[in-house]
Amino acid sequence: MTTSFPHALRFNKELPGAQTRFQPDTLPLYENTEWDLRISVDQSPLEEAFYITFDQESLLDCTIETVLLEHALNPDNASRLDVANYPELPFVQQELIHFWQASQSGRLTLDIFLNKDPSGQAVSLKQPARNCLSTCTTDNGAFDYRLVDLVFSLQPTMLDRATLNGLRQEYGLLFLLSVLGHYPDQRNVQPFIDYQNSLTHPLPYPHIFTTLEQMRGLDWIKPATTVQAGLQLTENGQQQFNRLWHDEIPALIHHYEPLSSVSIHPPALGVPNGFDIRLQMMEHDGMDPIRGLFLLSFDAEADSLFHSERWIQDFEEGSLFQRLYRPMAYMTGFTTEAIQSLNPLRQLIQARNHYRHE
Repeated sequence: MTTSFPHALRFNKELPGAQTRFQPDTLPLYENTEWDLRISVDQSPLEEAFYITFDQESLLDCTIETVLLEHALNPDNASRLDVANYPELPFVQQELIHFWQASQSGRLTLDIFLNKDPSGQAVSLKQPARNCLSTCTTDNGAFDYRLVDLVFSLQPTMLDRATLNGLRQEYGLLFLLSVLGHYPDQRNVQPFIDYQNSLTHPLPYPHIFTTLEQMRGLDWIKPATTVQAGLQLTENGQQQFNRLWHDEIPALIHHYEPLSSVSIHPPALGVPNGFDIRLQMMEHDGMDPIRGLFLLSFDAEADSLFHSERWIQDFEEGSLFQRLYRPMAYMTGFTTEAIQSLNPLRQLIQARNHYRHE
């Protein structure tokens, strides 16, 4: 006799003060009662989940895909949302629609799971919603209902070679400029020594050598004048470094850091577990959000990015640029009116910060 071992639960979330049971034997007792469709994202808590309540029993015989696209994620059904108690629900709905659209365009890989499903496998969207029911009961007995408890699991897709090479060509320059400007002890790492000693044998660092050639053509680098071999910035290179790190990056932080965790309704900045709308606001302001993302990441992760020889391998393989680009897949897609509602608060914060630094 073969013993079958169940898969580990992929998602095992609970609401505080409540218990969720996957496909319990008591489900027939709930027939012809209201039911919820709940969607949380990856490991985010259920308190932040989207939900919508339905009273049509027949809708449970539709596929999960139909319930999602024609009902739960249909903006025309926003009036069904419990905005009186949870005013953020329409904006969470917008974010989930954005994730779905990003998955259809190839920017994201979206797998959908059932919370507490012992199989640990992604659910087929072609099966009836009725097959995926759970129950949720609060400890105080105030609520006892059934629900389809979905979890969106998101992964950015791997960049194609052309996109990766484009990022490395544009931001590799700024990355190596930052390495040489920020960390003198990195000036004599092996690729820099090899480049100084021989311009005709780029292996095993072809991408770093190509970028260094660009920097040399721009008059940003020269051989180091220290005892150890290596490279250093020219006067022109130092000026470029200063513009980047003393002007552009501080300005980005000043203008966009207040938007890293916001509430849309009511408009508020600095809320716990809020939406990060920095990239969308950059695009709204006419900025290149990819450049903004890379520069903010340079600042936030400076030590781990630049002060380790791991960057050499990551630069060559492209994983450095893949990782830094990843948040672009999660850029929010709120309406113009929604994000503009935060501008007065942002301007107030900026004015206060400016006053404090005078």
